Amino acid sequence: MIRTLLIALSASCTLACTSADLTTSSAPSCPAEVPFATTHSAGLTIHAPQPPGWSTQPVEGGGLVLHRFETIEGADPPFGMATVTVAIFSPASTADAASSTLRILRPNESDWHRTRSEEVQICGNTAHLTTGTNVVSHHDYLEFAYPLGDKFYPIQIATQTPVANVSRYRADLDAILSGVRITAQ
Repeated sequence: MIRTLLIALSASCTLACTSADLTTSSAPSCPAEVPFATTHSAGLTIHAPQPPGWSTQPVEGGGLVLHRFETIEGADPPFGMATVTVAIFSPASTADAASSTLRILRPNESDWHRTRSEEVQICGNTAHLTTGTNVVSHHDYLEFAYPLGDKFYPIQIATQTPVANVSRYRADLDAILSGVRITAQ
């Protein structure tokens, strides 16, 4: 589902995007009633959809975390949770160097099972989408090098959800992943 979503959004994004305004979505794909969480970091502004029930917190050093936790009566386990992190890392001098930083950050544990790994285009920039699970959680990583001036900022949008909660939060996760906007300040 994420691949289909990103391909459709990337096509519309490419038409409206400049190198200083990167978005994984066109504005109409995120309902107007969903508020956006915003934070500023490293000369960039991050806007992420904040569906009902989700809390947000800026990340020290650059980025934003969206989190959902709830008690689910009669469920096993009796709670649900999901997290999305938008992280901006120290800039690199080339897009390849920024992408290398992101590859190092992806999980390589022996219990990590990658179910998808592919390149996608977002506003004319190559992004990497990796999806997988380990024993207890499901992860999506959307990673790209954001060009700003003569530097490239490694940016990672990562989801983490217990395997038992993926179907409960998939629509919210897709809305957040597809609606993140990053602009130069």
